[in-house]
Amino acid sequence: MNTSEFDLRNTNCISREFSENTIYKGYAGFVMVEGKLFCEVGYSSICMETVKYYDLEDFAGTNIARMCYTEKFGNSNNQCHAWSRYRIIALGKISKKIIASFYQVKSTGEYIYMIDNVAYSEHFPIEWALRPMETHDEDGAEYIYGPGTSRRHCGNCNVYGSWRGVFIGYCINCAGVYELARGNGLEDHGIDITQSAYLQGIDLTTVGYNIAPGEKYNCCLSGGRLPTGPDICHDQTDVDPVREDEIDKVVANVFPHSTWVSKRHPRRAYGISSNNYNEIIITEQTCELTPDLIRSKMEAFLRENDIEITDDNYSFPIGERPAWDCYRITKKPSWWFAWNAILRDPQKMYEEVYLHIRLYVSNVHTADKPAMLHLECNNVKGRNPVYWTMRHAMKSWILGETDTPLIVMPTDLYRDDNETVEIDGVLYPVPVPIY
Repeated sequence: MNTSEFDLRNTNCISREFSENTIYKGYAGFVMVEGKLFCEVGYSSICMETVKYYDLEDFAGTNIARMCYTEKFGNSNNQCHAWSRYRIIALGKISKKIIASFYQVKSTGEYIYMIDNVAYSEHFPIEWALRPMETHDEDGAEYIYGPGTSRRHCGNCNVYGSWRGVFIGYCINCAGVYELARGNGLEDHGIDITQSAYLQGIDLTTVGYNIAPGEKYNCCLSGGRLPTGPDICHDQTDVDPVREDEIDKVVANVFPHSTWVSKRHPRRAYGISSNNYNEIIITEQTCELTPDLIRSKMEAFLRENDIEITDDNYSFPIGERPAWDCYRITKKPSWWFAWNAILRDPQKMYEEVYLHIRLYVSNVHTADKPAMLHLECNNVKGRNPVYWTMRHAMKSWILGETDTPLIVMPTDLYRDDNETVEIDGVLYPVPVPIY
């Protein structure tokens, strides 16, 4: 799979243990401008004057994470004033924006903030989490000194820097790289060799969300430990596993638009689409028209029309291991089959169209309750007159209304085929208008 589109650093993955023990409270945005970090509070797309930015340097040494959630900046205790959006723009271009999600532990009331699938204790300075140190070796490979879900992050921090499911401090090695400016380092789960200043006075029995974590959960990654084992880039025989001993059962009283993972096919899920206006097909499953048939026909359609598949949810990863995030393969699936693709114009007169194609299966198919098959095609970005014709051709091919998967453009009665336009020294027909 393509890291740029399915990387879990863009979508938080939460384990069952995390969701059962915490309550989602909200989120805050942080921006980096000219090397300075600001918390963005009061965003409004209507009146930008209501947006306030607080320089995190003004709050160094305080529990910024809790202040971010409660928005208790600029109060009488600190007398710090917010920057206006105009001062931010004058300072320089916003080079980076990071979203932190906030959760409250049900049993203790403690806060946890999550950035890129790493759960941090509110006592770990959020300005450190937002700005980890990065280096590159002589081959250009990146290394990040801190916890995270990719191979570039420190595996020791993921484990030894964790306590009861949250990150509380760097491992000894990374602490040395920071020259002990960010704590003295942890040598084991929750064991700080000389208790760093920011941990002093903190009752570790109240930190974290898992009051009795086993080895499996003693990790700060919100979705659990990283998968281990052989590199599946070189052995893709089990990329779409089937558990022969499992049988999917009919689920009763399902909420609308909810999804649940198949036990027999653990990388697929039952559910229905919430965007009916993008539907290509809505029909009942039959003995002839099945999800596997649609998958086979969709692959043939995309292949025969030279539409590049950049991703799917059953043959990942595409590319060598350094190019993908091994953690995302454990993400809870939301569809039965999914494809990301690009519709290109070989003459380069129109934009590339980025497609998200999803097949939903509403429920376990039985004779008494046939499954509904929902096939949708979303135009993520790009304009090309072939797009709408492609949708009609896709529907006709999959439903068996035509014997060819090829996209055949209709004739424009008001167009002179003799008209041409020169592009890079080559003559092409005049482009079709896009409405």
